[in-house]
Amino acid sequence: MTRGQRIGRDGTARLGGRRVPFFRSAGLAGYHAALLVALVAGFRAGVNPVVVLGLSAAAAVSFFGWALLRRLVTGRETLVLLEHVWVAGAAVAAFCLAAGVGVLVGLDVLACGLTVFLAAGRVGCFAVGCCYGVPADAGVAYPAGAGLPARLTGVRLLPVQLIEAAALVVIGAVALSLAGGRPGEATVWFLLAYAAVRFGTESLRADERPAVLGLSIPRLMCLLQALGASILAALALPGAGPRVAVCAAAVLVPVSLAGLVLALRRRPTALTRPGALDEAWSVIESLAGARPGAASPAVGTTSAGVLMAVSVMPGADGTDDVHVSLSAPGVPADDLLAIGDALVGQDVRPGERAVHFRIEGARLGLHHVPAHRRLPPEPDRRIMYQTGAVPAPQGNGYFGHGRGRVVT
Repeated sequence: MTRGQRIGRDGTARLGGRRVPFFRSAGLAGYHAALLVALVAGFRAGVNPVVVLGLSAAAAVSFFGWALLRRLVTGRETLVLLEHVWVAGAAVAAFCLAAGVGVLVGLDVLACGLTVFLAAGRVGCFAVGCCYGVPADAGVAYPAGAGLPARLTGVRLLPVQLIEAAALVVIGAVALSLAGGRPGEATVWFLLAYAAVRFGTESLRADERPAVLGLSIPRLMCLLQALGASILAALALPGAGPRVAVCAAAVLVPVSLAGLVLALRRRPTALTRPGALDEAWSVIESLAGARPGAASPAVGTTSAGVLMAVSVMPGADGTDDVHVSLSAPGVPADDLLAIGDALVGQDVRPGERAVHFRIEGARLGLHHVPAHRRLPPEPDRRIMYQTGAVPAPQGNGYFGHGRGRVVT
């Protein structure tokens, strides 16, 4: 999650006579709530409140320290929650060793409080528009000032941040019920459950996700976290002898390999990655700005070689329709359909050699239709109604030489 996303125009919320940064305020409120939960967990586990305050302070220092170190190294202020979970765990373990307190009990207290803090952070993400979800029929639409890519401004996005926040609250409730039981049990539960939730919600995120071997970096971190939690369970919790370890490995290793192969086979095409979609939207926006007519569409291409024919036609209700046709030699039709689905999500129509869809002009900044422009006759709108039975635009010169203006 990258800071700099804003709520409204200035990223602040009014509190009394002041305006305060919303995301930071959500984090502070989450920390105080987490501290209360940690104290309750400490009482359940028989941990002195002074120790709870100390380990909570160690976790807080680790949060800010890691954020500052990351900014110093990368030059950007970013918050990756999985990283902070690991760093906080290491800081609390070190504090417990120095204070002569049981490490596993201290980590159990941390696990209970950390879920509340992480949930508050996700609520903050939802409010300011970062860590946003994929376009969906139900969700929240962010204004232009929220800092999202232009193609997602005003588009309903799945509130994946709230989904993760709700899951964290449930995880925390279970962890709190386990606190005071066998040392380490709440920690193992938290690490495994959060890894599972985060692994699943990654597929619902629409922001740029760096990947290795077809899996996003956070998903790889989730796998490592689950592995670490399993090792901790084998070492700290009873009932995990050699026989159990062998049987678990015999099942988990083949399943994990099969899942990795499936993920590699089903990974999204490079044409639908966020950066490629942002470029495609930019080309469409540039072409539509000149308001080309259907008889002479503007033609452009992306760096991936996707040809785009764009025409602007006034609709019957006085608003503009932007018609887009996509074509790319050697690219499967499903990949072109995926681009259209990602950009508009509806009314994407395959042709013989092209894919066609319509974008509301307002999304591209085309709000007003000149009064002298009339709705074009039906023949000029033929491109949008083309099917496989109609000659393809590439074949009749729609994308060819001498037709339209080319922008690269």
